[in-house]
Amino acid sequence: MTDWMEEDVRQEMTAVNTTKEAQRVAALDFARLHLVFEQDPRAKKLLETWRSQFVEQRVGVLNTIQQYAAYEATRSFVLTILDQLKFAHTEGHTIK
Repeated sequence: MTDWMEEDVRQEMTAVNTTKEAQRVAALDFARLHLVFEQDPRAKKLLETWRSQFVEQRVGVLNTIQQYAAYEATRSFVLTILDQLKFAHTEGHTIK
């Protein structure tokens, strides 16, 4: 590669890295908003209720498909809140 092509690639990589860092910071800021579920006693109680009703239990087999879909949507919502809390606690580093 010629020098000018290498410089273009370097500039593109710098731009990509800057964008990725900006996205990580924005995602971390968003995740930190979910810390209210740990700091506010009312929100904490609400999350505990949701967790016990939607994460730790499953929908009954005799429920309709509409009930199942609503239950799974709510369950997914609660799991997303829990994921955001993990993300906020790890300062934006994902944990598996």
